[in-house]
Amino acid sequence: MISKFKLKKRQEYLKRQKEQFKDCLENNKKLPHALREDAKDILDDIIYNEDNRKDEYLETKVVVTTSHNPTTKLKQFAKHLSLIFNGEFILRSKMSLEEVNNLDYSHLIVLNENKGNPSSMILSDKTKSYHFTVSQLNFTKRDKPMKEEVHLVLDGFTGEKFGKDFHMFMSLMLPKYIKETKKKNSKFSKNNNSRLLGLVNRDSNLLFRHCMIENRKLIKECSFNMKCYKISNSGVDCDKDILFNLGGFKNVNDKNIFIE
Repeated sequence: MISKFKLKKRQEYLKRQKEQFKDCLENNKKLPHALREDAKDILDDIIYNEDNRKDEYLETKVVVTTSHNPTTKLKQFAKHLSLIFNGEFILRSKMSLEEVNNLDYSHLIVLNENKGNPSSMILSDKTKSYHFTVSQLNFTKRDKPMKEEVHLVLDGFTGEKFGKDFHMFMSLMLPKYIKETKKKNSKFSKNNNSRLLGLVNRDSNLLFRHCMIENRKLIKECSFNMKCYKISNSGVDCDKDILFNLGGFKNVNDKNIFIE
């Protein structure tokens, strides 16, 4: 979770960064080296006025929960995902889906199981929900928390109807981090690449791969495959305004909806 102090510092930093960039443009000054890496993003923000999107990005709060009476394996997987997304695991207990949907979160992950194995996942931000099957799960149980910094790689989400929206949805689940150096006025937005999360779309399969980066080597730490079978313009507590539905778990290989 992001503390209010850290959030305030990031917002102040982004504001100073944009003001400095505007000053360079208006007075024909050379861009400082510290701004060059993020120049395109800053310019896009100035042109398209995406301040609200940045606030949403910075205020990310991910909550992970499960179906009722989860097995030990499902709880372990849920806790693991909460670490990957810098989120919070909440034991559902007797909460209904409506109560789950009313939790304080920006993004919600609900996991279900079949015969003791994680089998499906819902990703939601209260306005839209993506339903996936889960298969070929492999993860290493962790006893220690992970570093917050993570480099997100998304590939194959180019479709105008669903792909670009899902790309943005996933991007907003992982906030940008601001790394501070000891030198004065040398703050910059940068991931230290201690972790890497890749989500790759291949032939209607979404390949989820989370790796630790140690000594410049990728160590796979959690992997599974996802297949989307339903998308709705609603929270997890109802099935209103269905945008895409393959009828449950049937024929989930038929379409690569995130590219079309």
